[in-house]
Amino acid sequence: MLTLSRHCPNYGPLLYQAGAAFKAAGLSAAQIEEAQRFTELWMRVARTGQDYDVFLKEREEARRDKKPWMFSWFSGEFTSLEQMRWDWDHILSFSPLLALSRVRCPVLGVFGEMDVLTDASDASRSMRSVLAGSGNRDFTVKVFANAGHSLGEMPTGSRMAPGVFETLRSWLLTRAQTDERAPAPDTQMKP
Repeated sequence: MLTLSRHCPNYGPLLYQAGAAFKAAGLSAAQIEEAQRFTELWMRVARTGQDYDVFLKEREEARRDKKPWMFSWFSGEFTSLEQMRWDWDHILSFSPLLALSRVRCPVLGVFGEMDVLTDASDASRSMRSVLAGSGNRDFTVKVFANAGHSLGEMPTGSRMAPGVFETLRSWLLTRAQTDERAPAPDTQMKP
């Protein structure tokens, strides 16, 4: 069995979501493990083009058995192996890190600690590593406690998490030429 890392290109978040999103939705540990196993099968078939018949059989069984994770999962949309392979080649295997390494302007990366779509710890660590390694000296990466994917305060997400607007305003004002300029920091903002 191929085990794909969550620390990989765009398929990494799907593996993360198979755990985090379903846990947040109240699925049992056994259901989450089943969803993760199916997701790994999906990614393996998309990557290699092999075992499409196994994928179809397991997907049909999950639909028939009304698995709660199946009805919110993207794999139900595939109608052909060619479509899965195209997704792998054009979406799932893409990594934005190469493009990020070429960014020379100031960067602000913001993440929510309770995000069930993106692993904030992994994403922020990768962003810091790539930007620092490529020589970008003006970047800030911030993970907001108790915040979800859109930086809404959890569990309701009905308002922005504390500190989001202040961080955005301060970061922008230190880099923009405006009449309402924030006090210039003595040193660059530390990532």
